[in-house]
Amino acid sequence: MLTPPDHPQDRDPEDDHALFLAAVRDVDAWEPQPLPLRTLSIRQRLPRRCEEFTAASLPPISDTQAAALALMGEEEVRFHRPGISQRHLRQLAKGPHPGQPPLPYLDLHGLRLDAARSVLLQWVDQLQAQGHTQALLIHGKGHPQRTAPMKTHATGWLMQHPAILALCSAQPRHGGRGALYVLLRRRDH
Repeated sequence: MLTPPDHPQDRDPEDDHALFLAAVRDVDAWEPQPLPLRTLSIRQRLPRRCEEFTAASLPPISDTQAAALALMGEEEVRFHRPGISQRHLRQLAKGPHPGQPPLPYLDLHGLRLDAARSVLLQWVDQLQAQGHTQALLIHGKGHPQRTAPMKTHATGWLMQHPAILALCSAQPRHGGRGALYVLLRRRDH
Protein backbone atom coordinates (compact mmCIF):
# COMPACT_ATOMS: atom_id res chain seq x y z
CA MET A 1 0.00 0.00 0.00
CA LEU A 2 1.31 3.43 -0.92
CA THR A 3 1.18 6.32 1.53
CA PRO A 4 0.43 9.79 0.24
CA PRO A 5 3.53 11.96 -0.12
CA ASP A 6 2.30 14.46 2.46
CA HIS A 7 1.88 11.80 5.16
CA PRO A 8 3.75 12.85 8.33
CA GLN A 9 5.89 9.70 8.28
CA ASP A 10 7.39 10.67 4.88
CA ARG A 11 8.36 14.22 5.86
CA ASP A 12 11.86 15.21 6.80
CA PRO A 13 11.80 17.15 10.11
CA GLU A 14 14.42 19.58 8.82
CA ASP A 15 12.23 20.39 5.80
CA ASP A 16 9.27 21.02 8.14
CA HIS A 17 11.39 23.38 10.22
CA ALA A 18 12.51 25.28 7.12
CA LEU A 19 8.89 25.53 5.90
CA PHE A 20 7.79 26.83 9.29
CA LEU A 21 10.52 29.47 9.35
CA ALA A 22 9.59 30.56 5.83
CA ALA A 23 5.91 30.79 6.82
CA VAL A 24 6.55 33.01 9.87
CA ARG A 25 9.33 35.11 8.36
CA ASP A 26 7.18 38.28 8.18
CA VAL A 27 5.50 37.83 11.57
CA ASP A 28 6.37 40.32 14.33
CA ALA A 29 6.48 39.37 17.98
CA TRP A 30 3.38 40.33 19.93
CA GLU A 31 4.06 43.00 22.54
CA PRO A 32 1.29 43.19 25.15
CA GLN A 33 0.17 46.76 25.66
CA PRO A 34 -0.42 47.98 29.21
CA LEU A 35 -4.04 48.70 29.93
CA PRO A 36 -4.86 52.33 30.69
CA LEU A 37 -5.04 53.24 34.36
CA ARG A 38 -8.55 54.24 35.34
CA THR A 39 -9.40 56.24 38.41
CA LEU A 40 -12.63 54.89 39.78
CA SER A 41 -14.98 57.12 41.74
CA ILE A 42 -18.32 57.14 43.48
CA ARG A 43 -20.64 60.04 42.84
CA GLN A 44 -22.76 59.81 45.99
CA ARG A 45 -22.24 61.69 49.22
CA LEU A 46 -21.57 59.34 52.10
CA PRO A 47 -21.67 60.06 55.84
CA ARG A 48 -18.36 61.35 57.26
CA ARG A 49 -18.37 59.74 60.67
CA CYS A 50 -18.91 56.10 61.50
CA GLU A 51 -21.53 56.93 64.12
CA GLU A 52 -23.73 58.14 61.27
CA PHE A 53 -23.75 54.63 59.78
CA THR A 54 -26.83 52.66 60.64
CA ALA A 55 -28.49 49.90 58.70
CA ALA A 56 -31.09 52.42 57.52
CA SER A 57 -28.53 55.02 56.41
CA LEU A 58 -26.25 52.65 54.48
CA PRO A 59 -26.82 52.92 50.77
CA PRO A 60 -27.67 49.57 49.22
CA ILE A 61 -24.74 47.80 47.57
CA SER A 62 -25.76 47.51 43.93
CA ASP A 63 -24.72 44.59 41.73
CA THR A 64 -25.64 46.62 38.66
CA GLN A 65 -23.37 49.50 39.65
CA ALA A 66 -20.57 47.04 40.46
CA ALA A 67 -20.90 45.22 37.13
CA ALA A 68 -20.78 48.53 35.22
CA LEU A 69 -17.03 48.80 35.99
CA ALA A 70 -16.24 45.91 33.61
CA LEU A 71 -12.61 45.52 34.76
CA MET A 72 -10.22 43.44 32.67
CA GLY A 73 -8.07 40.77 34.31
CA GLU A 74 -4.82 42.72 33.90
CA GLU A 75 -6.32 46.14 34.58
CA GLU A 76 -4.88 48.08 37.51
CA VAL A 77 -7.32 49.37 40.12
CA ARG A 78 -6.96 52.67 41.98
CA PHE A 79 -9.84 54.24 43.87
CA HIS A 80 -10.02 56.76 46.69
CA ARG A 81 -12.59 58.96 48.29
CA PRO A 82 -12.12 62.73 48.34
CA GLY A 83 -9.91 63.88 51.19
CA ILE A 84 -7.51 60.92 51.18
CA SER A 85 -3.97 62.27 50.94
CA GLN A 86 -1.54 61.22 48.23
CA ARG A 87 0.84 60.09 51.00
CA HIS A 88 -1.77 57.61 52.29
CA LEU A 89 -2.37 56.35 48.76
CA ARG A 90 1.36 55.84 48.13
CA GLN A 91 1.71 53.97 51.43
CA LEU A 92 -1.27 51.79 50.60
CA ALA A 93 0.08 50.99 47.12
CA LYS A 94 3.43 49.85 48.57
CA GLY A 95 1.75 47.27 50.78
CA PRO A 96 3.05 46.22 54.17
CA HIS A 97 6.81 46.18 54.71
CA PRO A 98 8.40 42.73 55.20
CA GLY A 99 8.95 43.46 58.92
CA GLN A 100 5.32 44.42 59.54
CA PRO A 101 2.68 41.89 60.55
CA PRO A 102 0.77 40.44 57.59
CA LEU A 103 -2.46 42.10 56.55
CA PRO A 104 -5.74 40.36 57.34
CA TYR A 105 -6.97 38.92 54.06
CA LEU A 106 -9.91 37.32 52.35
CA ASP A 107 -9.55 34.98 49.36
CA LEU A 108 -12.63 34.83 47.11
CA HIS A 109 -11.34 32.01 44.88
CA GLY A 110 -13.90 29.25 44.48
CA LEU A 111 -16.91 31.37 45.48
CA ARG A 112 -19.85 32.26 43.27
CA LEU A 113 -20.72 35.96 43.01
CA ASP A 114 -23.75 35.79 45.32
CA ALA A 115 -21.77 34.02 48.04
CA ALA A 116 -18.73 36.27 47.51
CA ARG A 117 -20.82 39.40 48.03
CA SER A 118 -22.18 38.20 51.35
CA VAL A 119 -18.78 37.00 52.59
CA LEU A 120 -17.07 40.22 51.47
CA LEU A 121 -19.55 42.54 53.21
CA GLN A 122 -19.36 40.51 56.44
CA TRP A 123 -15.54 40.60 56.23
CA VAL A 124 -15.50 44.40 55.95
CA ASP A 125 -17.75 44.66 59.01
CA GLN A 126 -15.48 42.29 60.96
CA LEU A 127 -12.36 44.23 59.96
CA GLN A 128 -13.88 47.46 61.22
CA ALA A 129 -15.13 45.86 64.43
CA GLN A 130 -11.61 44.54 65.10
CA GLY A 131 -10.06 47.97 64.45
CA HIS A 132 -8.20 47.11 61.23
CA THR A 133 -7.55 49.97 58.84
CA GLN A 134 -5.81 47.98 56.09
CA ALA A 135 -6.49 44.58 54.57
CA LEU A 136 -5.85 42.47 51.49
CA LEU A 137 -8.63 41.12 49.26
CA ILE A 138 -7.67 38.34 46.85
CA HIS A 139 -10.21 38.18 44.03
CA GLY A 140 -8.17 36.62 41.20
CA LYS A 141 -7.44 38.07 37.77
CA GLY A 142 -9.63 36.11 35.45
CA HIS A 143 -8.63 36.11 31.78
CA PRO A 144 -6.21 38.98 31.02
CA GLN A 145 -8.05 40.13 27.88
CA ARG A 146 -11.64 39.68 29.07
CA THR A 147 -13.84 41.19 31.74
CA ALA A 148 -13.05 39.58 35.10
CA PRO A 149 -16.40 39.10 36.87
CA MET A 150 -15.12 38.53 40.43
CA LYS A 151 -12.60 41.38 40.19
CA THR A 152 -15.25 43.69 38.72
CA HIS A 153 -17.93 42.92 41.29
CA ALA A 154 -15.63 42.84 44.34
CA THR A 155 -14.13 46.21 43.39
CA GLY A 156 -17.57 47.68 42.73
CA TRP A 157 -19.00 46.41 46.01
CA LEU A 158 -16.07 47.82 47.98
CA MET A 159 -16.30 51.19 46.20
CA GLN A 160 -19.93 51.45 47.31
CA HIS A 161 -19.24 50.51 50.93
CA PRO A 162 -19.01 53.59 53.16
CA ALA A 163 -16.27 52.03 55.32
CA ILE A 164 -13.86 51.84 52.36
CA LEU A 165 -11.63 54.88 51.89
CA ALA A 166 -9.30 53.62 49.14
CA LEU A 167 -8.40 50.59 47.04
CA CYS A 168 -5.45 49.78 44.85
CA SER A 169 -4.01 46.77 43.08
CA ALA A 170 -1.61 44.82 45.27
CA GLN A 171 2.13 44.35 44.80
CA PRO A 172 3.11 41.15 42.92
CA ARG A 173 4.21 39.50 46.18
CA HIS A 174 0.60 39.78 47.43
CA GLY A 175 -1.24 38.81 44.24
CA GLY A 176 -0.61 41.75 41.91
CA ARG A 177 -3.64 42.71 39.84
CA GLY A 178 -5.48 39.70 41.21
CA ALA A 179 -5.70 41.32 44.65
CA LEU A 180 -6.51 44.66 46.27
CA TYR A 181 -5.08 46.56 49.19
CA VAL A 182 -8.02 48.01 51.09
CA LEU A 183 -7.92 51.13 53.28
CA LEU A 184 -10.77 51.21 55.79
CA ARG A 185 -12.30 54.05 57.75
CA ARG A 186 -11.41 53.88 61.44
CA ARG A 187 -14.48 53.08 63.49
CA ASP A 188 -15.07 55.61 66.25
CA HIS A 189 -16.22 54.08 69.51
